Amino acid sequence: MKANYESVLRVNLNLLESNFKFYKKKLDNGTKIIAVVKAFAYGHGDIKICEELEKLNVSYFWVADFEEAIRIRRNNISTPIIVANPGYKNYNLFVKYDLEPLIFNFKSLDYFNQNKMINCHIKFNTGMNRFGFETNQKEKIINFLNQNKNINVKTICSHLADSSNKSFTKNQMNSFDFICDYFMKNYHSKIERHLFNSKATINYKNKYELVRLGIGLFGVTNNKGLHQISTMTSVVSQIKIINQGEFVGYGMNYCSKERLKIGIIPFGYADGIYEKKNSNNYYVFIKNNKYKVIGDISMDSIIVNLENSKIEEGDKVILFDSSYTIKEIAKSSNTSEYEMLSKLNRRIKREYYS
Repeated sequence: MKANYESVLRVNLNLLESNFKFYKKKLDNGTKIIAVVKAFAYGHGDIKICEELEKLNVSYFWVADFEEAIRIRRNNISTPIIVANPGYKNYNLFVKYDLEPLIFNFKSLDYFNQNKMINCHIKFNTGMNRFGFETNQKEKIINFLNQNKNINVKTICSHLADSSNKSFTKNQMNSFDFICDYFMKNYHSKIERHLFNSKATINYKNKYELVRLGIGLFGVTNNKGLHQISTMTSVVSQIKIINQGEFVGYGMNYCSKERLKIGIIPFGYADGIYEKKNSNNYYVFIKNNKYKVIGDISMDSIIVNLENSKIEEGDKVILFDSSYTIKEIAKSSNTSEYEMLSKLNRRIKREYYS
């Protein structure tokens, strides 16, 4: 698919480094960082983000599936890669590309116990009830691991359900500590531990050997020490003057109450950020002024009310930046910043600068 070069995501790599160092200062010396780069590095472009984080000596990359891991490894990234949902079909390629599966059930444990030693990571459920072994399975897991030496466990982990809920997070930490203590006493090798995500690393004192940082690295947070690393821009492709009583967009859901100047911008719901159901909740900025999106959002374009401005065709449009943030847009449209970023279409041109 040809890139939509009128719409550009600009990524500030200096801010990525600044965010990384912010977290490093929060952690004890020696604490390792797992960078979560799934979903195309939250829409920012996984290869370039991995290259920069590798320079900063990140300890692991965390991806969603086998395909993401292969893409990164084939682009000369040598840092260990944890595959969160490794599947049951690609053992030989896991070995070939030195990928490390996250194991969360006995089927996966059996599958990766083949003829070559492979580094793995064990995940437990401590309250989120998604992926993970249950606490009462720990003895069976240890027995299996101690009898089958081709599974080399590097870390043990769990997933916080809501790190802003202090009491529930404390319960999860206690459950995780109970599991970890059992592993430390009964497994034949040293295992490192990780539980905290971006928010938990800020809100609590980490006591584990590693933390997993995702959206915090990209600065999509309210913390003043972190900075959003990306800006999305487009252009005004066309300007029209419509009369009172004329309609705008599909479905004829917007009718002009007066003579109106409108601008068409080549960025629609297929590009990410915007959702058609929330068409009335979005704004853009042009020449430091705020303009409302009107009419239903189209697949490849939006229409904005330019009022009585002097905006011209070709003028730059800011869809989000450090002032009009991703979090602000997500809040106004009743969605999440995670959804917005992960939906950014790959046809959008990414530009990186330091």
